[in-house]
Amino acid sequence: MNKKVGIVATNHTGYVKALFSCMEAGNIAVPLRNEKDRYRIEAAEVTKVITPESDGAWMAPEFKTTASDQPALIGFTSGTTGNPKGILLSHNNLSDVITRLNKTMQLDSDVREYIGVPVYHSFGFGRCRAIAAAGGRFYIPALFRPAEIGEMLKKGTINAISTVPGLWRILLANNNLIGPYGSLVKWIEIGSQYMHRKEKEALKALFPNARIIQHYGLTEASRTTFLEIHDAEGDELESVGRAWDGPEVELTDDRKIAIRGLHVAQSTIANGEKMPITNDEGWLVTQDLGSIKNGYLYYEGRADDIINYGGIKISPEALENSIYNKLRHNGGLAISRKPGSARGDGFLVAFTPALNIKEQHLRQIVSQALLEWGVHASSSAITMAKVKSLPQTPSGKIQRHKLNELVNRKPKND
Repeated sequence: MNKKVGIVATNHTGYVKALFSCMEAGNIAVPLRNEKDRYRIEAAEVTKVITPESDGAWMAPEFKTTASDQPALIGFTSGTTGNPKGILLSHNNLSDVITRLNKTMQLDSDVREYIGVPVYHSFGFGRCRAIAAAGGRFYIPALFRPAEIGEMLKKGTINAISTVPGLWRILLANNNLIGPYGSLVKWIEIGSQYMHRKEKEALKALFPNARIIQHYGLTEASRTTFLEIHDAEGDELESVGRAWDGPEVELTDDRKIAIRGLHVAQSTIANGEKMPITNDEGWLVTQDLGSIKNGYLYYEGRADDIINYGGIKISPEALENSIYNKLRHNGGLAISRKPGSARGDGFLVAFTPALNIKEQHLRQIVSQALLEWGVHASSSAITMAKVKSLPQTPSGKIQRHKLNELVNRKPKND
């Protein structure tokens, strides 16, 4: 019987080495938050816990994907709402993702990648597996620093970069640190959070010779679609790409994204009990909303975050993006549903000093953006709140359910 080995999640090469060794031995790896992570230990029935030691920042692992339906990894969702779910992934689930990803990126053994996202998340660990399968090397930084990336490009020590949209925005804001050395980058992968068309165009300009791939997926179905940003033009750049080489994507009647394919996880797991993750036809119905145009998927936010004002339903993410476009700025803003409006839900607009805007001006822009959805929001329906920081998961996803709690919490000394 496969042993379930808990491995304390840390962002260094020792953690990656421990996961690879565990799976190669035929055991099931279970990433933990710490040695006393009772929730995950009990949910996955872990029998052994390992705390890996760092083994330097660079790694050139030898790891081959395995064609087997045997379980390889129990990953846990980010937990933007409620307790995270245990997701049981097989060797085939993991290898299907890497086969498609490396084919799309045309990755080879020359790759020397700066992985600017935690390797204990689905995205980061996927990069480790992809580079190992290609026979390349990767670098795990202590912190994501554009200056370090610029220096490493100048010295020729890296030729690939991967990170999430929020950190790409930081790099684009400091593009002088990259300068002409951006032409040396051959491969880029971007996480599945929203990025505006103009930001993707800026990436293409900064890294003119790179194959730039954005994906859409979940822990349960990693890298379902791919967008080849380096080749895409116009409205396609607003999308998260197409499903090809196996995965299928369709929309339910209520516009939820449904996914089917070899990469979809076997089941969820809790206290040793497996529960099916797909319906009778093999579809995983997500809580993500979307639209499909000419085969391209457009992500439109989480269904459970939707704000219903007077019968008009609005995605907070879409509203945020509209506001960012008007401000010509990204970051420092989050919108969530606020119960109790006379017409249903209201709008809680939380913003940080990073936005560098007066509250009244921001309120006007929010009202203008809402008009584009046909919403004539009353003043009382929009609640403005300046906060020190926004509640986020470690991968940068806004935890909208925590915004009201954050705003209503009174400072001790104020």
